[in-house]
Amino acid sequence: ETMKAIVILLAIGAMIWGAVQFIGGSSGPDLTSLIKTYINNNYLTAYRADGLIISTPTGSTAYSLAAGGPIVHPSVPSILLSPICPFTLTNRPLIVPDNSIIKMKLSEKNTDIRLTCDGQVGMEIDEHHTIIVAKGKFPVQMISLPDKDYFDVLKAKLKWSGDRI
Repeated sequence: ETMKAIVILLAIGAMIWGAVQFIGGSSGPDLTSLIKTYINNNYLTAYRADGLIISTPTGSTAYSLAAGGPIVHPSVPSILLSPICPFTLTNRPLIVPDNSIIKMKLSEKNTDIRLTCDGQVGMEIDEHHTIIVAKGKFPVQMISLPDKDYFDVLKAKLKWSGDRI
């Protein structure tokens, strides 16, 4: 069979990135996926997990956080990899520089694996697809309100207080 490449370019703003999260898990008899992952063409690992989320710092407070990923300030130039319910405790979330090229492949045939971007309708993928994620050429322009501090918004959304026990 021929290989099918899917290239996803992340839009990056001066302070804020557009959020991108993807690779859903399986609903077949084997509920986990084996996702071979490369950073800058160097083999990293094969994640055995329900899926793998690739996100920007802006996306770090969404699905990635729910999957156990870290919160990353929008001014940190990075890309996050967060496995969803990994099979082993040694597969942990990872933060890489924003100039990294991330390549992923399913290493075995599986059923009902979907690639979704930012929660939109996904497409089925199989072991013949190669997914490549890299920083895009054009930044996303985000509106920033001068009276809204990042940490004040974060504290309010996560209901952090520090003064309650």
